[in-house]
Amino acid sequence: MVLIVGIILLSLGDLAITLIDLRSTGMMEANPIAGYFIRLTQSVSALAAYKMLSVTRNNRYGDDWLTLD
Repeated sequence: MVLIVGIILLSLGDLAITLIDLRSTGMMEANPIAGYFIRLTQSVSALAAYKMLSVTRNNRYGDDWLTLD
């Protein structure tokens, strides 16, 4: 459970820093897929959705990697 909370907090921090830098210094997003979403939609919600999906998606075997069994 601690691992999941840590991943969520780091992901939210990453999103917050990305948005602050994009608005203040004109930073370029290093991830080409996230950069594409930023240029295509000019939307914070699209970037947030991409970052959320990249953390919560299942792996190619269909197992949920956040399960701590």
